[in-house]
Amino acid sequence: MTIRNWSLFLLIIGVLPGINLSEGLAQDGGLDFEILLAEPGMSDLQVQRAYPARKESIQAKKQVFADEFSSCKNDEERAVVKERAKAFLSESLLSEIVPLWEGTAWTFDGYTRKPREGNIACGWFVQRVLEDLGFTLEKKRTKHPYFAQNWPKTMINGLDPDWAREIPAGENSGVLRDSIMSFPNGLYLTGFALYEGDLGQHVGFLLKTAQDIYVIHSLGSVKKTSAENNSYYSGSTSIYLARLFHDSVIEAWILDRELEW
Repeated sequence: MTIRNWSLFLLIIGVLPGINLSEGLAQDGGLDFEILLAEPGMSDLQVQRAYPARKESIQAKKQVFADEFSSCKNDEERAVVKERAKAFLSESLLSEIVPLWEGTAWTFDGYTRKPREGNIACGWFVQRVLEDLGFTLEKKRTKHPYFAQNWPKTMINGLDPDWAREIPAGENSGVLRDSIMSFPNGLYLTGFALYEGDLGQHVGFLLKTAQDIYVIHSLGSVKKTSAENNSYYSGSTSIYLARLFHDSVIEAWILDRELEW
């Protein structure tokens, strides 16, 4: 069944919009990312009406996680809450936030705060999605104080300094795919370098599933594509990757701390 057919099926049975976490679980208890990629197919007017409520709902759930976290008695209990929060954020990004941004026009300097209104650059798309999930991103006292204004490699190394990867790409796309497919399923922040020493010319999210690799980004418009059909993925000399929702990121979200990068 294709992703678009999944969308129709899920709409008929009432899973989208507002998919419940249990509906996105695979048999092994992990998130079924293929289902969460389904498109709700909302009009611009529906998006403008629905988006504020979705952000409020995520914020309310964030408070629930914060209350649960504060009542934990040990690290094991806290780890369980963080794992549930990670699943919730992944689900929310894929089924609640990104689908409403899809189709928003791209410009190099676009920074709209509202999906389907105005324009959005690739870096600002990443920042807006994180903000709308409830993150507060650190504002640095530098020439480029906002996360979105920085080179992709700077963004990726700052978000996940202990794990960040630079994967050679070049002409051998099979090696690149094998490298990425060896990583755990889930969401990553990704940047694309076009020449040796490049700090990155484009940034977005990368979703690795058991079957495929997708890029979710703003270029021409906000869209999600199979990585093999993405011009930056296939044309880069190297790709930068950071885990999007690793432990310290999740804890910053739960405790409403500024996300440092």
